[in-house]
Amino acid sequence: MARRRKRSPSPSASETSLQSSSSDSEDQSRHSHKKGSSKRKHTAHKSKKKDSSADPHEEYIAAARCITRCVDMFCKVDKVIDIGTLLKQHELADAGHLSEDEDEIAHRENQLSKLSQKTRDRYQLNYKRLLELAPGLKAFISSKDQKKTSELRKIIRKMESTISGTRSDDSTRLKIQIGKYVALDPAKHPVSPPIDDGSGRRSHMGINHPVLARFLCPIGEIDRFKEDPKATIECLQDGKIKLTADAFPAFLWKGDLPGDDYDPNDLMDGFLEGFTLERTMRHIFTGPSTALGSQSRGTRACNAVLHGMTTVDAAHIAYGCVQVRFGISSKNVWTEVDGDFKYRDFYRNIVDFIEDLPDEDREQLLKNWNLKLFNNEGGRDRAKDDTDDSGPSNARDGSSDLARLRAQMAARRSAAKTSTTNPECTAAPPAVARPPPAQENPPPTTPPPSSPAHKLLTPRPIPRPRPIPRPAKTPTPARPSTVQEDAPAPPPRTPLLSSPVRNVPPSRPVLSLPAKTTSRAPAETESQASSDKSDSDLTEPDEEDDEPRQKRRASAKQKGKSKAVEPISHEEPEPPARHKRKAAAPTKNTATRSTKKQKKK
Repeated sequence: MARRRKRSPSPSASETSLQSSSSDSEDQSRHSHKKGSSKRKHTAHKSKKKDSSADPHEEYIAAARCITRCVDMFCKVDKVIDIGTLLKQHELADAGHLSEDEDEIAHRENQLSKLSQKTRDRYQLNYKRLLELAPGLKAFISSKDQKKTSELRKIIRKMESTISGTRSDDSTRLKIQIGKYVALDPAKHPVSPPIDDGSGRRSHMGINHPVLARFLCPIGEIDRFKEDPKATIECLQDGKIKLTADAFPAFLWKGDLPGDDYDPNDLMDGFLEGFTLERTMRHIFTGPSTALGSQSRGTRACNAVLHGMTTVDAAHIAYGCVQVRFGISSKNVWTEVDGDFKYRDFYRNIVDFIEDLPDEDREQLLKNWNLKLFNNEGGRDRAKDDTDDSGPSNARDGSSDLARLRAQMAARRSAAKTSTTNPECTAAPPAVARPPPAQENPPPTTPPPSSPAHKLLTPRPIPRPRPIPRPAKTPTPARPSTVQEDAPAPPPRTPLLSSPVRNVPPSRPVLSLPAKTTSRAPAETESQASSDKSDSDLTEPDEEDDEPRQKRRASAKQKGKSKAVEPISHEEPEPPARHKRKAAAPTKNTATRSTKKQKKK
C-alpha cells in the first residue's frame, strides 16, 4: 500500500502575518541594501570621473590646441616627430657630432630627398615649436625603451585627435554667429534672406545663397558678378566658374560688399582686410563678445592668453581665412575637401604668400592685425592683465587721483619713519576732546507718563484672589427627629463615586441655618450615635463572604437608600455630577478600615 503523505498543518493567522511581516522586512532590507550599493557605486563612479579628469597627458593636449590655431592646423604629429628627428640627425652628422652606419645615412638621405627645401623648413619649424609647447616629449623621443615608445604612440594619437577636435569645435561655434559677421550692420541691415532658417540645415548657404555667393566668388570674377549676379551664381553652381584653392574668394578684400574696393591693377590694396575675416579672427582669438568691436565680456581667458599669443603671425591669419570659408559654405560637417576646393592647399597658400612678402609689407600687414586684435601695433603685452589693457593709460602718472593718493601715502610713511628715528623732533599730538567717562550704574530715567515707553515700563498690578467669606463658628445644634416647619428642608445629598463620606469644599459662601442654643452634650452624643450608625451600616458580618457578589451589591444599594440624612456640616456639598453613575458598594477592605479607626477612637 502506498503511504499517504502527511499534510502539513495549515498555518494560523498569526503565523501567516509573521511570515508576511518577515518577508516584507527582508524585501525592505534588500531594497535598502541595493540602494546603499547603488549609492556606493555612484560615489565610486564620481571619484573615478574626478581621477580621470586629471589627465596625465594634459600638457600635450594643451599643446595640440595651440598647434592647431597658431602653428599648423593640418599638423601630423607623428610625421613632424619623424622628419624633425631626421633633420636633427642630419645637422649633427654634418657637424661631426654623430657617428652612423652607412645604412642609416642612406635611409635618412632617402627620406629627406623627397621633400623640398620649403617643406623641410616648415617641418623643422613645427618640430621646434612642438618641443617648446610640450617639452616632456623629449624624453620619449630620445628613449629606446619599449614602454616609453608605446606611451609616445598614445600621446601622439591623443594630440592628433585634439587637433581635429579643435578645428571642428571652432567651425561649429562660428556657424552660429556667421549670419551676424557677414552683415555690415547686423542690427540695422541683417542678411536677407536670413541664413538661419530654423531647420538646422545648411544646404541653402554657400553658392546657393544670393548674398553668400558673392563672398565665395573668386576675386577675378567679381566684376562679372556685379554686372549680372544671377547668371554668375548659376555659373558657380554649374561648375563653369571653378572654386579652387588658388582662386582666392572675394571676402579676403575690404569693402562694404566683398570686392567693392578691388583694384585688378593693385591686388595688395585691401587684401586680407575684409570685415568678415576681422570679426572671425576676434571671435577665435579674443572671444565672441569682441567680434563686433566691443570690449570683452568673457569670464574666462581667451585663446590668445591660453596659447601665449603676443603677436599675429601668418598661421593665425590663414586659420581665420579657412574658418570663414568653411562657415559660409553649405557643408554641415568639417571636411578638408569641398568639391574642387581643398582647404589644406588654401591654408598653405595663405601662409606661404604672407611669408614670401617683402619684409616691410609683411611687417606692416602684421602690425595692422595686431592693432585690430590687441589695440596695439606691438601686440599683446604679457605683463598686463586683460583688465589693465582696458584701463586708463595715465593710472601711473601724476595726473590721476590714484597717483596722488599713492604719493600722499608715501609721504606719510616717510614722515612716520623720521619721527620714530628722531624722537626729539616729534611734536606733541593735538589734544582731542574726550567724552566724559560713563558711570558704572547710572540712575534710571523715567519717561513722562504721556509717552508710550511709560506704559511699557510701568508694571501691571498682580491680580489677587478674592477672600472667601467663612461663617462664624457656632456649636452644631442637635438635629431634631422631625423637621421644623420654619426652616426649609435641605436637598438630599448624592454620594460621590470617589469617596462616600468626604465632600470637596465649595468655592462660594455657605448658607448657614440659624443657630439655636442647646446643650453641647446631647449634640455630641447624637453625632456619635450617627457616626456609629454609619459605621455599622458600612460594616458587614463575616458570613457575607460566602454570599455571591450580586447579593452583596443589592444589599448595599438597599442600605444606601434607607440611610438617614446626615447632619448638616459647615461645608457646602459638591454640585451633583452631570452624568449620574451607580455608586459602587464599599468593599470589605474599606469597611474593616473604618471599624479599626472607630475602635481606636
